[in-house]
Parts: sequence; structure tokens; C-alpha cells
Amino acid sequence: SKGLLTRVYSKGSGWTVIYRYDGLGRRVSSKTSLGQHLQFFYADLIYPTRITHVYNHSSSEITSLYYDLQGHLFAMEISSGDEFYIASDNTGTPLAVFSSNGLLLKQIQYTAYGEIYFDSNLDFQLVIGFHGGLYDPLTKL
Repeated sequence: SKGLLTRVYSKGSGWTVIYRYDGLGRRVSSKTSLGQHLQFFYADLIYPTRITHVYNHSSSEITSLYYDLQGHLFAMEISSGDEFYIASDNTGTPLAVFSSNGLLLKQIQYTAYGEIYFDSNLDFQLVIGFHGGLYDPLTKL
């Protein structure tokens, strides 16, 4: 596993998450015992560690992620045609998500250590979290 997290489980809740990585140490898949299965794609040749697409095997949706010149997520588009805009801070941490009509759909607040202490819409999941890293809402990692 080269020091990478491969499995997380909750004894109390009974769920398990399995992470898989490619040869470069990039997470390419996360699969939960609750039925969610995400696959991550890295199609940016200039920035090979940047996630560009997420395929949700559970809903058969592809999410395309778009980044600004600083490498911060600013927009995402779902294969259904829905577009969302993300407001991030100067470190790449997403703070708010807006619809294409400008409506606030989600607001997130973090502690200094990156833990989410307020999320206004738990049903709307973002795979990008603190400092622009991968975030798993089930494990909170």
C-alpha cells in the first residue's frame, strides 16, 4: 500500500470504505459497503495529480471538474447538464457552491485543521475539500 490508506471501517455504524490507487499513488477508486462507488480520473497532462473527472458508478453520472489558473476548483458540470460554480479561498478550499442561476446551494466552514464544522447541504457532495485535496464525506477524511 506504500503508506496509503486502503480501508476504513466504522465498528459502531458497520460501514466499510475501500480505496484503490494507481502506480503514481493517486486515488482512483473509493467503494463503500453502503453502495457508493466513485472512480477518479486524472486527464490533465500538465498537472497529472489533478482530478478532472469523477464517475459515480451508483448513479452512472460523470462530473467534470474545472480549475482556475491557481489550480483551485471553480466549476463543475454533471453529465445531466447541470453546472455549478464553486467559491474557494486562497488555499483552494471550497467554501460555497452556487447553481448556474447564482443560487447558493451549499456553504461549508472549516476549522483551522480542515475539519468541517458547518455544512449547509449534506446531500450535495463535493469530492474536493480542505486545501483542494480529496474529501470523503463518509469517513470525513
